[in-house]
Amino acid sequence: NSRRKGVSAYVAIFLTQLKTFDDYADDWDYILSIRDMKPSKVATLRFRAIVESRKGDIPSQYRSLVIDHFLEAAQKANSESGRNHFLSIANELKGR
Repeated sequence: NSRRKGVSAYVAIFLTQLKTFDDYADDWDYILSIRDMKPSKVATLRFRAIVESRKGDIPSQYRSLVIDHFLEAAQKANSESGRNHFLSIANELKGR
């Protein structure tokens, strides 16, 4: 169900919290795929929560994709506080 349309975002809520998930070879490929899951609102919120909780663990080959995601989110933000939040995350990731 981790890739099944309509439920995959809900599976992602719990799947990445399992201790064995960290042993999964394609863990960051999966985490990045969460952005495109449906329902998109759940997927987007979950993706951001996962990234924020794992900021220090993002492999270098995925860092620019994650930074770009937060920069894009800042551009689309409806409020100044949202924009600042996403820019703060992007800038923190740039500094690592």
